[in-house]
Amino acid sequence: MTAPVPHDSFTFPVSHARQRRRLRKRRRLFAQHLLVLLAAVGLAVSSQRVIMAPGLELYLGPLFYLFAFWLFGVRAGVAVAVITMAPTYFWWGHPFSVVLGVGHVLFLHWIGQRQANYSIATLVYGATFAAAAGYALIIWNYEVPPALATLLVLRKILNDVLFAAIVDCVRLLLQVDKRRIALVRRRCVWLPAAVTTSTMFFAVTGCMALFVVEVGNFSMRFDAAIRDVDTEVLRITDLEHAAVHSVRGTHEVQTFMGPVQVLMAPSRALLGDTARIGRELGCSTFDDGRQVTGPNDRGTFAYWVNACRVGELGGTGHELAYAASIRPLVLKAYQTLLTELLAVIALAALGIISCQWLRRLTHNTMISWFEVVRDFGTPGLVAPPPVPLKDFQPAIDAFVHENNAYVALAREREQLALAVGELKNAIDLTLIADIYFDQAAGELVFDRLDNTSRENHRLLIHEGDRQELVTAAGKSEVMVEFRPADGAATEWYMLIARNPDLQSRWKAGCMLRLRQSKMQQDRMLHQGRLMDLGGMASALSHEIKQPLFTIALAAENALFQVEASGDESLTPIIKKLGRIGDQVDRARSIIDQVSHYARLETPEGELFDPMEAVTASASFVRPMLVADEMTLSIAHDHDQSLRVSMARVGLEQIVVNALQNAHDSILTRRQGGDPTPGRITIGLRKVEELVEITIADNGTGLSGEASSKAFEAFFTTKGPHRGTGLGLYICRQIMIEAGGRMDLSNGSEGGAVLTITVPCRTAIASAIGHFA
Repeated sequence: MTAPVPHDSFTFPVSHARQRRRLRKRRRLFAQHLLVLLAAVGLAVSSQRVIMAPGLELYLGPLFYLFAFWLFGVRAGVAVAVITMAPTYFWWGHPFSVVLGVGHVLFLHWIGQRQANYSIATLVYGATFAAAAGYALIIWNYEVPPALATLLVLRKILNDVLFAAIVDCVRLLLQVDKRRIALVRRRCVWLPAAVTTSTMFFAVTGCMALFVVEVGNFSMRFDAAIRDVDTEVLRITDLEHAAVHSVRGTHEVQTFMGPVQVLMAPSRALLGDTARIGRELGCSTFDDGRQVTGPNDRGTFAYWVNACRVGELGGTGHELAYAASIRPLVLKAYQTLLTELLAVIALAALGIISCQWLRRLTHNTMISWFEVVRDFGTPGLVAPPPVPLKDFQPAIDAFVHENNAYVALAREREQLALAVGELKNAIDLTLIADIYFDQAAGELVFDRLDNTSRENHRLLIHEGDRQELVTAAGKSEVMVEFRPADGAATEWYMLIARNPDLQSRWKAGCMLRLRQSKMQQDRMLHQGRLMDLGGMASALSHEIKQPLFTIALAAENALFQVEASGDESLTPIIKKLGRIGDQVDRARSIIDQVSHYARLETPEGELFDPMEAVTASASFVRPMLVADEMTLSIAHDHDQSLRVSMARVGLEQIVVNALQNAHDSILTRRQGGDPTPGRITIGLRKVEELVEITIADNGTGLSGEASSKAFEAFFTTKGPHRGTGLGLYICRQIMIEAGGRMDLSNGSEGGAVLTITVPCRTAIASAIGHFA
């Protein structure tokens, strides 16, 4: 019975689990505090406007919500995006930037499985969704030309991509350990990511730097244009002093950026209110030096594209007020900045495209490299076509070369191991080591070597063979035959050992069992069976000829009596009796043939037409074929007269045997459920100096073993009591004695085809006829 476990033994696991829960809770609390701190710092920094020029400003919100997205996930990124982009609502009077920030985070989350690089994904987002939405908002709400809308969209894209590239650089060097909630340094970086991140960072940073420089020039041009308006107004005042100070009128002044419409009056009261000035000059905002607060202040483009310059000129004895529409000057300045910026962006875009092209080349090269590595161990590995990055080609070629060398060595080793295994199985070979003979015990001591093990064995030696081992002790090389004491008297072994150090033990060697070859034993058994067959054939020849003689004599007497009666109704019986006589003669010929073959004698050949032998054989088998509903057709070239010289009964025996085999094959196919009608075809033709007889059927055909062993003695595919396996064997021997050959193969449309080839004896027949 198991003793109870003390309660105190459970305190350690419980305490350990509690500590893990506390640790996880502290880490979650730390992460929450860190997120709140990030949002607070982001809100404080993002509330500061960085105005580089009128209508052109940067904001730092994307930097913080991208970091939040990377560190804490999509929900934290969306929350920080709303917080850090909220100040833009008070600058511009609409939440458009807040919506774009949230969309930016969601887009990065959606495309993260396809594009892990934030800067590339941000560029795609800015050039598609953000650009479309920005165009729609700017053109429809502010009624500005497409050039200004394009400039503002580009400024937005550069702003976001720059901060995304900064976050990518940090991500390239550091990674988030979510288990410890800490940033750890990366020990290795992915080459395509490093190339893309560094290229994007330098390209966007350079583009942004040039953009800042061009914006500085834009500010100088903008201020110069405003001053130029004031200068032109003073010039008109000096030239047309009386007219200007007496009436309210409109003038066109020429500045270095183009013409400007100016409305001038002797006093601010005569100039009119802002509503009147706005109707005449197309203005909605008025830059008169007063402080503007709220949305669309002096730092926004919406203020300047719809602004009129309002001022007063005072001097000794006179006063003048004017209003000038500066929209053409602002739009011209923005258009000039856009033209200069597009050139810079084109260079940056070319760098980004080059980076993506290089990344694609690296990707394709790595695919080729992975395919080569994946096929490691493949025989005959071929190097792929030249890879895009040539620097990798030598490494790939070296890998392929070493792989093929390794495979060749492994194949040789495998073949050697296979050969050794086959050798050990074939000759009962045992590899041994550390061998010596213990004279006192009469035992041979050795270590048996296996593929992975080494076992010590002791073999007791037969008393009559121990002296051989005693004599061999101390020799460097020995070869001794011996018998084990507990084995049969005919069981012999041979010890082959070698010791180059001439010590009392042999270091290595082998022990093989001496035995008669199984192939030779089978051949001797086979020859014995054939010798028995020869004796049996001689005995059967004597025993069968007696009843055949009786049958022949009875048939002749019956035939004589029937013919003597003169009754014509007995004509069928006469034919049957004649056929009995013919078959008795044929049986006698077959017996003589077997007897001659058993005595290794060759019967004398006769010159005959092979078509006659084929027809006679077919007539003999036809009743059996008709009974089983099988058709037999004979094809013969009647234009040629063919003669062969051999034992006619031998050819008939071969044809009958082939037809019986075809009949049995068709019956076997029918038993398998195939109702196709049985069909046997005999073809006879002359091929050069040979007569070729083919017998084809649509039976089951030949299996792999039958096609190679069909002509071997005692081999048969038929069931018990249906075949002896001597038919085709004897037929082939008959053809060999006649100078011909036999081949058996599967037909192209199923079944089997037996091909009999016999030398044509036309010339011999002509010579015999001449001498006769």
